[in-house]
Amino acid sequence: MDPQPITESGSHRPIDFPNGLPQLDLLVRALAFAAAKHRHQRRKDRARSPYINHPIALLRVLVHEAQITDPQVLAAALLHDTIEDTDTTAAELVAHFGPEIAALVQEVTDDKRLPKAERKQLQIDHAPTLSDRAKLVKLADKICNLRDVDQSPPERWSIARRQAYFDWAEQVVTALGPMPPALMEPFRAILQTGRTHLAAPAADRPLRLYWAGPLFSLGERWLNQTLAEELQTLGYPVFLPQAACAGLSDPQAIFERCRSGLDQANAVIAVLDGADADSGTCWECGYAFARQLPIVALRTDFRGSGDAGGFNAMLLGTARSVIALTDPAADLPTVRSRLVAAVEALVPLN
Repeated sequence: MDPQPITESGSHRPIDFPNGLPQLDLLVRALAFAAAKHRHQRRKDRARSPYINHPIALLRVLVHEAQITDPQVLAAALLHDTIEDTDTTAAELVAHFGPEIAALVQEVTDDKRLPKAERKQLQIDHAPTLSDRAKLVKLADKICNLRDVDQSPPERWSIARRQAYFDWAEQVVTALGPMPPALMEPFRAILQTGRTHLAAPAADRPLRLYWAGPLFSLGERWLNQTLAEELQTLGYPVFLPQAACAGLSDPQAIFERCRSGLDQANAVIAVLDGADADSGTCWECGYAFARQLPIVALRTDFRGSGDAGGFNAMLLGTARSVIALTDPAADLPTVRSRLVAAVEALVPLN
């Protein structure tokens, strides 16, 4: 099936559909239906992106990159996960969109009752038997998934697991047979780009740091700002809550912004200073530890540590490395150099 050209192309230009409003109405209805069905779902990336972003990404690939304007293909792309991942039935799709679109969605739907390994093998086995329209949806789906795995992978996916996904996706697409160059070119591009990123040495993967520390006094905020700026001058992106949340007063808004910063980070600096270090870092350390992020613990002030004069054991246990500057004469350059050395020794999760 040859793709029909569209009048304008480009990722941010409007689509001029040759059939006018009826086709646009179909896509709006399909998008509204998919958005309602996926409304409580999130993608598996750290940002927990709304699931509907994925079907929309398929639509953009088909229209803007492959110049596909077949309304049934585009509607099926928006609806392609509704049967597999929501309570939608084939009969429901028939009632809303007709038998042809419902059949297309069914062609690209896995049977969730089967074991995952079997479902993956069936995608390879069934790929040659798909209709031409279903193959377009399947290939666009693989392009979008590979881009996500490369740019914003699911939490806790190891390098090996991501490499295995790239290999499996290539097997599925190869089994589809000859496909339009307008779709194969972006597929090959992300295949090469993603594998290049995955093959890069750990030292070449950039660190994105989250700075966790107490903010209860001017001195604490000054230390956070000074050391974070030192790391930024060395090229490390640093999320600093006191700067990122400036101007916010709503506790929930502050929490969401900080959680988003942690979701984008792949390493954490935890300052354990202050009379109550737990209040300044405990949540961030626990969240980061659950995500298996490396943590550097830094302490320069032991006045609030009680008779034992040590760390909170639960916080200490989360840290990959600990910088404990117990010498009262330790100056700022010493703190900086120790911190930079610890950061440079980190290997980011991804």
